[in-house]
Amino acid sequence: MSRTRFVFDLDGTLTSCEILPLLGRELGLEDELGRLTRLTLDGVLDFPASFRLRFQMLRVLPLRRVREVIDGVALDPHLAAFVRRRKERCCVITGNLDLWVAPILERLGCRAFCSSGSLRGGELFLDGVLDKGEALRRYRKEEEERAGCSGPCGTASALSDSTDASTAPHCPAGAAFTLSGSASPLRIIAVGESAGDIPMFRQADLGIAFAGVHAPAPALLPLARHTAPDGPSLCHLLEELEREDLDAGKFDPGEGGEDF
Repeated sequence: MSRTRFVFDLDGTLTSCEILPLLGRELGLEDELGRLTRLTLDGVLDFPASFRLRFQMLRVLPLRRVREVIDGVALDPHLAAFVRRRKERCCVITGNLDLWVAPILERLGCRAFCSSGSLRGGELFLDGVLDKGEALRRYRKEEEERAGCSGPCGTASALSDSTDASTAPHCPAGAAFTLSGSASPLRIIAVGESAGDIPMFRQADLGIAFAGVHAPAPALLPLARHTAPDGPSLCHLLEELEREDLDAGKFDPGEGGEDF
């Protein structure tokens, strides 16, 4: 059984576009949302503050219409197939809102952590903005417990209970698994492209910057072991890393900088 887990950003990684500007088009705010999103991706704007602002701009859009738009968002077909084949070992970690992106997560079928929202009295509220680093730490801890790891495993702390670190996990039914007697830690490979993915890359064992939709944020690149230019190249790289894990039963995170 592979000890590798794959964690993906959603917007601009698994999807063919950034979702919030697409929603902004419905309100005549596509350009404004596009500029805010670009500045956030590059790390010019802080993600939690930027997401709260963009949420306020979009919260009047009826949820039914949001989900109609989201249903039309294309997934990278190669990455989507990769995730579906390994859904028990893949996870999406996204700062986007759980109530907005639920249709995409259902199409992927894997677990996900999102920013959390709720409908109260017919109004949409933002309950918490996801901390991607804390979400990955929680995912690692839970996967180590499921895998029956001992020794170095089980040391990651749980996700913070603070509002900014709240999550809305989606957990489709899947078979549990056990690595009997394993004392080796799990390896978590993170894939993303924005400055918002930096906390996730810092908590991962190996980071891959994805350039299939737009150029990765410069601030993310020093944390990336590899850069993948498109979906097929990324899938090939992930499969090679998975094969390395199965063949060797161990891993060395090594130093960064390789293109693939």
